[in-house]
Amino acid sequence: MKRQSHRSHSTLVAPRPYARIWFWCVLLPGLLLLALAPSSRGSLLAQADAEKPTADPVKLERLVVPLPIVGNVDTIVRSQIDRWLKTIAADQANVDKRPLLVLEFRPAVGTVGEGSEYERALSLARFLASERLGRVRTVAFVPQSIEGHSVLPILACEQLVIGKDAEIGNAGRDEAALDPTVRRGYSEIAERRQTIPAAVALGMLDNKLAVTIATTPNGRRFVLSEELEKLRAAGEVTQEETLFHEGKSHKLSGRQLRLEFSFASHLASDLRELATALEVPVNDLTRASLPTDGWKPIRMQLSGNITRGEVNGIIRALRAQLEQTDANLLLLEIDCTGGSIDHSRRLAQELVDLRSRLHTVAIVEKQALSDAAIVALSCHELRVTSEARLGGAGAASFTPPQLATAKPAIMQLAEAQSRDWSLMMGMIDRRLEVFPCTREVTGQVRLLSEEEREALEDAAAWKRGEMPVSTLSGIVGSDLIAYGQATPIEQKSDILREFQLESDPPLVQESWALEVIRWMADPRIAGLLLFVGWFALMFEMSSPGVGVPGFIAALCFLLYFWSAFLNGTSGWLEVMLFLFGIICILAEIFFIPGTGFFGIGGAIAVIVSIVLASQTFVIPSNVYQFKQLPFSLSMVAAGLAGGIGAVVFMHKFLPHTPYLKHMMLLPPTGEELEALEQRETIVDLAYLAGKQGVTTTKLVPSGKALFGDELIDVLSDGELIELGTNVVVKEVLGNRVVVKRA
Repeated sequence: MKRQSHRSHSTLVAPRPYARIWFWCVLLPGLLLLALAPSSRGSLLAQADAEKPTADPVKLERLVVPLPIVGNVDTIVRSQIDRWLKTIAADQANVDKRPLLVLEFRPAVGTVGEGSEYERALSLARFLASERLGRVRTVAFVPQSIEGHSVLPILACEQLVIGKDAEIGNAGRDEAALDPTVRRGYSEIAERRQTIPAAVALGMLDNKLAVTIATTPNGRRFVLSEELEKLRAAGEVTQEETLFHEGKSHKLSGRQLRLEFSFASHLASDLRELATALEVPVNDLTRASLPTDGWKPIRMQLSGNITRGEVNGIIRALRAQLEQTDANLLLLEIDCTGGSIDHSRRLAQELVDLRSRLHTVAIVEKQALSDAAIVALSCHELRVTSEARLGGAGAASFTPPQLATAKPAIMQLAEAQSRDWSLMMGMIDRRLEVFPCTREVTGQVRLLSEEEREALEDAAAWKRGEMPVSTLSGIVGSDLIAYGQATPIEQKSDILREFQLESDPPLVQESWALEVIRWMADPRIAGLLLFVGWFALMFEMSSPGVGVPGFIAALCFLLYFWSAFLNGTSGWLEVMLFLFGIICILAEIFFIPGTGFFGIGGAIAVIVSIVLASQTFVIPSNVYQFKQLPFSLSMVAAGLAGGIGAVVFMHKFLPHTPYLKHMMLLPPTGEELEALEQRETIVDLAYLAGKQGVTTTKLVPSGKALFGDELIDVLSDGELIELGTNVVVKEVLGNRVVVKRA
């Protein structure tokens, strides 16, 4: 509001439109808060108790053998095994079961492990078949097809678990001519372990050999041509069946190895199936062993809401760090409320794509709500406190079409990390019933929906619990631990000790600009920006021209919406609503006063824009969002406090403030007031009292009115009066004529 005439007794006049606008600005947030505040909710359904395996724990280690075996791969694997043997040596006397060593043979992407050096492969195979490992139960896990000399260490393991569609064989594909030494090596390893008969092993090595299954009175035997002739000559062969034809590809599939010949003990394509086969918790198989050159860790944080900007920043920072360093361990600290299925899936897929290079550990001490739980479950390991909460109501609610679209991608993520997809979907879909299913023979527990349970090949072996797990408000850490889905931690030092880290790994920082955005998006800083912005705006409107307060107000509002925009809680809608609201309020004050529609509508638009810019949802639809709504309304309260504070400051304190008092004229008091009144009595307009006239200009609040033939300078009684309005003289003070609507 501009500075008033010097003839006014009070410099600051509060017109009625201001009063109405501030009334609605104060009333509307209160009404919204009462209407949308969540009712008190009772405690949710208790979760079903998990049945824990009763079997004694077994010492277990899983190592990944990268294929092909070249360079010092065999040396690295041997040193890892030696280190593990030393760690279990002290406890070996007190353990009834043999320690379990699982070797996962993993070919490079797009290969079948071809290219392994025979000498390296033989060195590793002899170590695995040596007496040093006689007290250890070695298991070869082959989820993918393998060829070349990578087959040799598989033959050296005591037990074989293979994927049903995987194949092994063609071991001699990398040799132009097979040396007798190579044949002796394969024969030696096969005869020592007898996991696969020596004749079959030699047939896998050399496709020029024919291997026959000969049935004799003493049982079935796998023999080469030379031995077959001897058996024929002795008349011991009652039936013959060719296993490998000479000159053809010599490979055996997982189904053949298990179902036809029983060379493999089980079929398993991922860690879940492997855990079932070996009767061990799947968490024991996901733990990583210490690399030969030690862990090279990095640490990242996922906090607040999941937005496009947040995920983009994390992915950029992670990729840049991996380009600059040879990190092999990521500790991802999560304290997040979710916010977007698409962006959560994108971050989860990034972690899955890096799984061969980077061992990922999700650490949840407080919460990973809604879709943030998908990110946590996409890591190799999940470490939680007993009080942590995963899934349930979060920053966003998802419609059935959104959930249906996300389901295939989530199923792929779960399969890649050997997890049950039902648990991941249950974190975001409260309609999905997830049951604890127990394998009665082993006591293993998996969290499965009926759809996923029925799709299992051994579905009948998994007994479904009577009550589903309550996922409405998420699953607490203690229950995830009991179900075998997470590993407990009490404090961060537990992880440092387990991974043999001396101190906290360096935190991978995002760019300083993103850090500033996150800082400004903090509710306290955002509220301060709104407070200062409204304070400065009201200050600017009470002084002529555009000055420093106007610039400060514009800067504060710009920073508020910019940080909200980049933080993912605001879009162009909120910005346009805010500008529309401000324009409507200014129009109500200066151009079309008295109607109230523009003022009230503008106030509503401003309030809605501020509320929407501070949250990721429009209308609250779950418990978390109802709890978040008061924080959003507090932004409105901060703005109102700034505006009201500015009015009070200007009215009471500004005229007495050094250096600022010249911005506003003091009303005359005492002798100055008496002198002013005496000067104004020189012109006596008392005869106009009670007369009616017509305004010839707008009264804002000063202007002109016509009384008969006289054009008089008049003041309204505080109301803004339009041109051509009938008015009546309310009072006359010297040469000041106060009018009101007739």
